[in-house]
Amino acid sequence: MLNELMNFVQSLTGRISLRDESGQALVEYGLLVGLIAVACIAALVILGPQIANLFTQVSNAIAGIA
Repeated sequence: MLNELMNFVQSLTGRISLRDESGQALVEYGLLVGLIAVACIAALVILGPQIANLFTQVSNAIAGIA
């Protein structure tokens, strides 16, 4: 899993060898991780109530059957 993430990040930023990284490359990785985190949080905030409602409906449907 971690290897797949590393390959994905390297494909976005170009071919950078881990041994040849400079401070600038580390900042770029940090910015990418931050951007991905912000996107995940935004998706959870936007979709969270809809997902909770879906789980409530499924739970109610199961409780009605049993």
